[in-house]
Amino acid sequence: MTNHWLSVIVFAPLVGAAINWLVGRRVRSEAFIGTVACASIGVSTVLAFIIAFGHDGALRGGEEVHIVYSHLWTWMQVGDFRADFGFAMDRLSGIYTLFVTFVGLLIHVFATGYMHGDKSFYRFFAYLNLFMFMMLTLVLADNLLLMFVGWEGVGLCSYLLIGYYVDRKEAGDAAKKAFVANRIGDWGVILGIMFVFFLTAQAGRPSISFFDKTPIGIDVTSALATIGNMTSDPFAWSTLFAGGITSAAILLFIGATGKSAQIPLFVWLPDAMAGPTPVSALIHAATMVTAGVYMIVRCSQIYVHAPTAMFVIAIIGAATAIFAATIGLAQNDIKKVLAYSTVSQIGYMKLACGVGAFVAAIFHVMTHAFFKALLFLGSGSVIHGMHHEQDMRRMGGLKKFMPVTFWTMLTGLFAISGIPIFAGFFSKDEILWKTWSAHNAAIPDGANIVLWVVGALTALLTAAYMTRMMVMTFGGTERFREAPAGGQADEAHAHAYDENAKPHDAQFASAGDRPQHRPGETIGDAHDTHGAHTAGAHGAAHTDDEEAHEHHGLAPGQVPHESPLVMTLPLIILAVLSTLGGLVGVPYALSTIVGVKDVNYFEHVLEPVIAHAPESGAGHATASHAAPASRAEQTASSTHGGEGTTPATVGEGSQGSGAHAAAPAANAHPPEEVRMERWFTLISIVIAVLGIGLGWLIFNHQPLLRMPRLLENKYYVDEVYDATIINPIKVGSREGLWKIFDAGVIDGMVNGVGRAASGAGSIARRLQPGFVRSYAAIILLGALVVVGYFTVFVVNSLR
Repeated sequence: MTNHWLSVIVFAPLVGAAINWLVGRRVRSEAFIGTVACASIGVSTVLAFIIAFGHDGALRGGEEVHIVYSHLWTWMQVGDFRADFGFAMDRLSGIYTLFVTFVGLLIHVFATGYMHGDKSFYRFFAYLNLFMFMMLTLVLADNLLLMFVGWEGVGLCSYLLIGYYVDRKEAGDAAKKAFVANRIGDWGVILGIMFVFFLTAQAGRPSISFFDKTPIGIDVTSALATIGNMTSDPFAWSTLFAGGITSAAILLFIGATGKSAQIPLFVWLPDAMAGPTPVSALIHAATMVTAGVYMIVRCSQIYVHAPTAMFVIAIIGAATAIFAATIGLAQNDIKKVLAYSTVSQIGYMKLACGVGAFVAAIFHVMTHAFFKALLFLGSGSVIHGMHHEQDMRRMGGLKKFMPVTFWTMLTGLFAISGIPIFAGFFSKDEILWKTWSAHNAAIPDGANIVLWVVGALTALLTAAYMTRMMVMTFGGTERFREAPAGGQADEAHAHAYDENAKPHDAQFASAGDRPQHRPGETIGDAHDTHGAHTAGAHGAAHTDDEEAHEHHGLAPGQVPHESPLVMTLPLIILAVLSTLGGLVGVPYALSTIVGVKDVNYFEHVLEPVIAHAPESGAGHATASHAAPASRAEQTASSTHGGEGTTPATVGEGSQGSGAHAAAPAANAHPPEEVRMERWFTLISIVIAVLGIGLGWLIFNHQPLLRMPRLLENKYYVDEVYDATIINPIKVGSREGLWKIFDAGVIDGMVNGVGRAASGAGSIARRLQPGFVRSYAAIILLGALVVVGYFTVFVVNSLR
């Protein structure tokens, strides 16, 4: 159906950004700025829930899948090709919109307290609102071209937010690094969109739309439906470069590796911790970094026809997951631990996509948004209470000072580790089980076992390094009372500091993650320093930029303090979601243990709108089966001029496809498979408990245990990139493009033209000496030439 309130969801944050930029910068009232920023996101959140669950809402249960449209205008139309500027909410984009807006709202509320006192308060919230506008554009766009506008927009906003502290070189370098890494990936998205257009044009129906909009009176067919009716590519490495569906799929995936920080373009995300902590929570937990997963699942109809591309995604996802997990085990900056954890968890999501478990990937995206936003905001609360100290070696014993932060972050630890009944348990276990049981055309025989082993090791490492983070931060002795490394600290403590840390590592750079306290300000009990807290006026005061480098960490006599309510309330809400949020996706094998039938609401909601990879040995003729004609006719007949309900079935869901893979029968739960899944669930629980146990046993007694230098230095990836890519490009640009081509060729041509003109002028100047006799001689010479010409002409005529 058509509902233009859908556009309000997208544009409300843009209005908030405009008001804060134009008005907020003049009034300089934190209460006004914070209220406008939070209210704009609140409007989007409320409308998202109403449209999703209201009458004929996108997420209403039942077999009919309703799509809500908001067509604004026709963007371009050339021949049979048409691209609209319009939005659409189906079950996939509806789920994304709900957690993006709700978690985004909580982060905005938290930020009003965290950023109190910052002199550019208005600029921060204008950027944050602008980012939300771009993210919602990406998610709700009804075609690839408009999605790419949001895709580029979140990249721009991430640059602005990561580099928010304009006086800090490390923040500027991190912003540029993120921008360049994302641009490298974005060329893949552009070419992938071109390939989709090319493939559909070859089929006689050029389109880049996600949906078939003919039921609402718009002559636009679904590009995904058109590709879904094509013959699948075979599993062969040559298909990557053959210019077919696999080529389009792999090009789109290249963009996803950049946006979602996967190998080899993952290096930007850890350095992005130089931005304010609320930025890390919003961009690097719930929104931008999961955009790559959204694009892959949205285009699942393409990927199930490209088994080679799916296998590449599985390999990259698994490799990134374990690679980042090992690095996270050795980081000492609390935000860097969470950054590498994010890279690792997105690797999990990509692994799920690669094995065809698209629903499990989105389920983990949602639960990850809950517990990772919680952990990032919790780290922000710790940093706030520790006078913006981020090095965990300077923490310890914070549990008694920050009880709310501790207990909420503990739920985040249990969720990300996979402890029942916390949210991450259900999604992570589902990914591991789907990986083990993957028997489709994209996964060669035996590869599923290898991928499962990698995923299981990653789960073990995740539980271990997250326990290490909690122990170093909240457990043990109070190390914040000790002298910093290089002073009179004990030898082990001093040795723990890496004297070889380089500036580009930004190990301590994001300690500049302000707001700052004024030098010498006493930091004591929260009630003494903060008083009453209202939105936009919370926490200790910041200094101006010129004071920012004075001091980080607690001064002598200062003690940590709990954060104000405006910061702890979002933590509590996220802790509840991290605990109970996974109950919407309890698999059949577990729900039946307690006598409950199939209650996997999340899977049942998404199943009709997600394509399914063909089973092994199914051949390459097609990856899907056409939807029953009667259902298609029912869809067409149930619409009335674009104003009625637009139901979609397995063949006409969010993919807009008339040819989706046949979903497994709803009640097909073989007893043997159920027993096997329960055993693997038990193995997942053992892995989580073992990881937490090992982390506790090792780091509770030795919180400053030195990790291998290879892991501390992140496998020297930055150094390798500098030596093999960055520096050669710099040298080539300076010595070749600048000195030879620019200065030699381009400037040589320009200067050569100038010298030629100057030389010609010098010669011509001699004809104008300024003497009358010279001019008379020239006139005489000219007259002789004319007379001579006519003489010769007359002589020739008389002959």
